[in-house]
Amino acid sequence: MSFVTISDVHIKNSNDNPTALFLKFLNHEKTQVADEIFLLGDIFDLLVGDYLEYERQNAEVFKKLRLLLETNKKVFQFEGNHDFHFEGLINKLMKRWNVSSDSWRYHNQPIVLERYSKRILFAHGDEIELGNPSYKIYRSFIRSSPIRFLAKGLIPFSFVKWIGDGASQKSRERNLKAYDNLSGQVEIKERFRESFKKAAETYAVDVVICGHSHCRENFDYAGKTYLNNGYFPVTKTFYYFDESGPQEISL
Repeated sequence: MSFVTISDVHIKNSNDNPTALFLKFLNHEKTQVADEIFLLGDIFDLLVGDYLEYERQNAEVFKKLRLLLETNKKVFQFEGNHDFHFEGLINKLMKRWNVSSDSWRYHNQPIVLERYSKRILFAHGDEIELGNPSYKIYRSFIRSSPIRFLAKGLIPFSFVKWIGDGASQKSRERNLKAYDNLSGQVEIKERFRESFKKAAETYAVDVVICGHSHCRENFDYAGKTYLNNGYFPVTKTFYYFDESGPQEISL
């Protein structure tokens, strides 16, 4: 049993560099031999709701995911803060592709699984982040039941895209301010290390794997491990796990 993890790809359109890099990840020999693929959120820069237009806009990505599912791989799909409320889309695609309903699993909360005699927490990362109260208010709003209800196709896709593009742009502007200086990066990295320590205790796990911070990390503390591939278009790294432990893989 082996698996790979990746987060924070931020695919914007089918012709952009994140798409090319993500396809390279999906075609990588380590992904090809893995039994499980964990997509830990923000794979897309905007994907909200059950709209089939997303499949048409990202045809090559979804085609490759379908081929992987047809080889009996398991895909664990986590909500991010840029891609969320799309469980219905996955269900539609699995039915159309005639693949097992158990092969592509959707998660809107962190999960704990045991692999290689270790308890591992898988999460996007914003669920376990300490502090950052203004973001938490925003997260509660976008993950709320009314927004989830509206994302079920009750409003036109063009309107969802317009709202989402605006929110994504504001998110990128906030991130630029945070990451544009060394002190901002250090503060974020330290906050997520503290978040990892708390999460490891709260969930009683040996390993925490997440994204969201955009800070690449392989950090050990008190016998526990925190892994984060960072902002994938920049780091171009993901993690591969087998019985020998985690390996950071560079594209």
